[in-house]
Amino acid sequence: MIFKSDTRRRLIRALLRWHGPLLATGWVLNNLRWAHTFGLPYLVADSRARYLPYARDIAERGYFAPGHNLRYVGYPLWLSFWLKTGLGTAGAAWGQLGIAGVAAVAFYFALWRLTGNRWAAIGGTAAVVLWPDTQQFNGFILTEPLAASGLLLTFSALVWARDAQRPVAAWLGVAGVALLTASLRPNAFVVPVGVLLAAGAALAGRYGAARVRRWAVVLGIGLAPAA
Repeated sequence: MIFKSDTRRRLIRALLRWHGPLLATGWVLNNLRWAHTFGLPYLVADSRARYLPYARDIAERGYFAPGHNLRYVGYPLWLSFWLKTGLGTAGAAWGQLGIAGVAAVAFYFALWRLTGNRWAAIGGTAAVVLWPDTQQFNGFILTEPLAASGLLLTFSALVWARDAQRPVAAWLGVAGVALLTASLRPNAFVVPVGVLLAAGAALAGRYGAARVRRWAVVLGIGLAPAA
């Protein structure tokens, strides 16, 4: 045995008491590592060729590029806000870091609420905030950092909506976060699709599977032309 039983108990108590500051410190150190490696903000080819010109068009003359670029419209809108404030790409990168931090906190509490197990919440959140690759894009002027944070926030909102006292408002919140995430990049369409499936499962449990299936068929027929 590496530690005696009383030493292990003290370590466990200390970890339970200080796990919040420890996770926060790990998140900060991980992000400082990548900021030192890449700089903050970090621009790549897509930043200069696609997102920043699009954001300037929106900020300066309210022009939204048609076609494929519309599938990324959420991110140029994000950048255009920071361009209008005068903080530019540095403000956008710091904003992405802030949202990533909020998403990690929300993920922790969602895991705790979902499992009822603090160790599951600690372990899952540690995997998000300490694993080297999960935080490296936060300072990039790319869609990835906000999309990753959006996934965590959507999951967290789903967990809270399961037994919310005001379910309509809670599910509207879930839908809002999911749609914002979907606006960032084309493959993020899976986020609202996942929310629809989760909502269907929740409704089936409340009202009965057969009734929900009938409404799902009607809704699917109605939405198919729009899709």
